[in-house]
Amino acid sequence: MKKKENVKSDVPVSAMIDVVFLLLVYFIVTSSPIVEEAFVSVNLPGLGLEGEPKMSLDVFVLEDNYQIYGKAVSLQEAELYFAAVAEVDLKMSVNVKIDPAASHSQLVLILDRLRKVQLHNFNLHTLK
Repeated sequence: MKKKENVKSDVPVSAMIDVVFLLLVYFIVTSSPIVEEAFVSVNLPGLGLEGEPKMSLDVFVLEDNYQIYGKAVSLQEAELYFAAVAEVDLKMSVNVKIDPAASHSQLVLILDRLRKVQLHNFNLHTLK
């Protein structure tokens, strides 16, 4: 009976590395990046039907208060302004201008008041 010889076979690693790099290059070249797009409706200011500029209400959300027409107002007073605007024109644009130092809860409270009086046409701006 012959004794089996222990033969160690070496795997050519350099050839496998070449193949791996070729596969890598192939997949990089043939892959297309997935671009996720969010569709957000944006209300751009424009002219009214008669050619006159549309009226809008500017609301400033600052760090310590709210301002409408340059006057500091409370949340309840802001809601009264919104109700008056809603009585005149539900499609009137409201520009909410936010100070970066203002808290998120202040913005949410103003947006809740806008929704309460059915004013859905608003724009958000960040102040510098």
